[in-house]
Amino acid sequence: MGVKAEQQFWMKCNDKKYTWQNATKDENCTQHIDCYITLPSLGKISVDVKATKKIARRDMNPQDTWTWIEWTARNGKPGWARSNVNFIAFQMLTGDFLMVNREELQNHVQPMIETNKHIVRVDSQNAAKNGVLWRRAGNKDEMTLVRSDELALLNSSFFL
Repeated sequence: MGVKAEQQFWMKCNDKKYTWQNATKDENCTQHIDCYITLPSLGKISVDVKATKKIARRDMNPQDTWTWIEWTARNGKPGWARSNVNFIAFQMLTGDFLMVNREELQNHVQPMIETNKHIVRVDSQNAAKNGVLWRRAGNKDEMTLVRSDELALLNSSFFL
């Protein structure tokens, strides 16, 4: 799903005549950067492209009402929400991408996580919303669901 989303993002950028540059393998693996694009209003920015996701693996289809935010990666290091990438491009079911400034995203989600840090274990992915962290068995990752429309209202967010 990720590669297909990245291809669709590239096509969207190409249609708009935005300059595109692939990230190196090292940048992709260690810094969560999939590519760099040059926008007239922002200049050159780094982007991590995220495909639409299901809330739970057993769900039939991906959805875009809620967005998974990776706070801590599988290896226990900071997840992409706390990386150095400039923008996260969330694929929407419409084919558009919701572009969210990664720093604004982190500043938005961190207080939610602090408020809910007393919740140690939730029963299902559906309960991991608004800062309540979901932890997969056998991994060190931590993630939470945040409403996409809430992310769209952040100051620097825009649709591509």
